Amino acid sequence: PREKTQYIEIAHSYFRRCQLLAPYRVTPFYREAMLYKDIEEKPKKALPLFKKAIENWQKYSKEEKEKRHYERPKYAKALYHLASCWVRLERPESALKLMETLMKEDEGQDYVHPHFKHFAMAKVLHRLNRHKEAISHLQIAMRERPEGSGRHVPDYVIELMAACYLGLERPDDALRAISRIPEKARRPYVRWREAQALLAKGQPEEALKALSAALERDRRSRHKTLLKMAKIYFQSGKYGNVMECAKKAGQFFKNTYQNPLKEAIYFEALARFMLGEKDKAIDLMRGLRRDGFKYPGFRKNYAIITGQERGNA
Repeated sequence: PREKTQYIEIAHSYFRRCQLLAPYRVTPFYREAMLYKDIEEKPKKALPLFKKAIENWQKYSKEEKEKRHYERPKYAKALYHLASCWVRLERPESALKLMETLMKEDEGQDYVHPHFKHFAMAKVLHRLNRHKEAISHLQIAMRERPEGSGRHVPDYVIELMAACYLGLERPDDALRAISRIPEKARRPYVRWREAQALLAKGQPEEALKALSAALERDRRSRHKTLLKMAKIYFQSGKYGNVMECAKKAGQFFKNTYQNPLKEAIYFEALARFMLGEKDKAIDLMRGLRRDGFKYPGFRKNYAIITGQERGNA
C-alpha cells in the first residue's frame, strides 16, 4: 500500500506538469481524472478534471479538432466516465445530459463501445425511473457485445434488466431475465435482485434461499447479504434469526474492514427490543444516536425503544 501511494503521488505530479505545459489539451486532464476515478476510487476529485478535458475539446476550432483528432477518443471517454461519476454520486440528471451528448458525438465512431455506451445509458435511465427506455438500451447492449465476451449475455446486463422489470412491477419478467444465468453462476448481486423479485411475489422463504445461496460464494460483501436476510426475518417476526444475521454481519465487517457495522447494530437493537431485552436495546440505540447514525425509520424507532413514543418498532 505504501509503495502504491508513492507511485500515485508521482503520477499526479507528472500529470500536473503536463497540464501546466499544455493547459488547452484533453489527454493530461483525462488521464489524471481516470487515476482518481478508477485507481483511487475518488469520483469527486475526478469531476473537475473530466470537465476540463471536455471543455478543452469543445473549445477547439474545426481546424484544431482535425489537427488533434487523436484526442477525440479521450473526449468521448471523458463524457462517458464523467457520467459514471455522476451516477455514483447520485446525480443521474447530470449524467443523462452527458450520455445524450456522448450518443450524439460518438455516433458512427464508437470510441466507447456500443455495449458499454447503451448499458451506461440504461443505468442512468433506471435511476431516473424511466425503466421502459432503459430496457430498450439494454436490448441493444445485449446485441452489441464486445468481441471475446462469448455467447452469454453479461450478468450485469441481466441484473439491470431485472431491476427495470421490478421498477415496472413485473417480478415474473425479472425472474425470467435472471433465469438466463445458470443458478451456479449467479453472483451475489444477482442473487440480491432475485431475492427482491421473489419478495415482490410474496415468497419470503424463496428469497431467503436465494440469499443463502449468495452466502456460499460471497467473500467480500457477506455483511450485505446477511443484512438483507435480517430484514426479511424481521418482517416475518423471526427476531432470533434477525439477531443471528445481524451479529454475523457485524462480525464479518469488523474482521474484514476493521470497523463496526452500524446497520447491523441497529437490527440487533430492534431484535433485542422485540425479544424483550429493552435495556440492551436502549444502550445500542443510544450509541448509534451518539455516532450520528442515519437510517430510514431510525428516529421513530429510537423514540419507541427509549420510551419517548408508544408503538412497535
